[in-house]
Amino acid sequence: MIRRPLFSILLLGATMTLAHADTNTGSVTVSGNLLASACTLTSGSELDFNLEQVSRSDLPDVGSTFGRLEQDIELSCDEGTLVYMTVNGDTESDDNTIIKNAGDAGGVGLQLLDVTDNNTPVEIGTRWMLVNGAKATETIPLAAQYIRTGELSSGTVEASATYTLDYE
Repeated sequence: MIRRPLFSILLLGATMTLAHADTNTGSVTVSGNLLASACTLTSGSELDFNLEQVSRSDLPDVGSTFGRLEQDIELSCDEGTLVYMTVNGDTESDDNTIIKNAGDAGGVGLQLLDVTDNNTPVEIGTRWMLVNGAKATETIPLAAQYIRTGELSSGTVEASATYTLDYE
């Protein structure tokens, strides 16, 4: 879900009647909500990372990673906008940076990386500032990779997650 700018204004009943010598008064109440900054997603709404095949020797120890692949999310923004991201998905019970494998391979999960922050693993379910003071066009690179979580067994590796961008 991407939050988009919303501008609403409510004008509540104002009544004024003029008569010859009589004077009536009324009141006007105005309220609203204006989001001063926003972005529009121009590319990357569906990221599909097709990681290369991995073998046991590519992931020798628990915590080792392999197959890093990068893709971009592109935004058109009001300049100066703060861009936040939250990624949600099923995680390994002891590490919220590892997206649980829904395939039948054992001992392996997947990680998303914040490329703009030195390839830091994304904490699933945590909102973080992705862009501080956006330019008119922003490119946000994300990467995905395998990570070994235990004893390996062959099979498929599949995972999914959703991301939410919000703006200030």
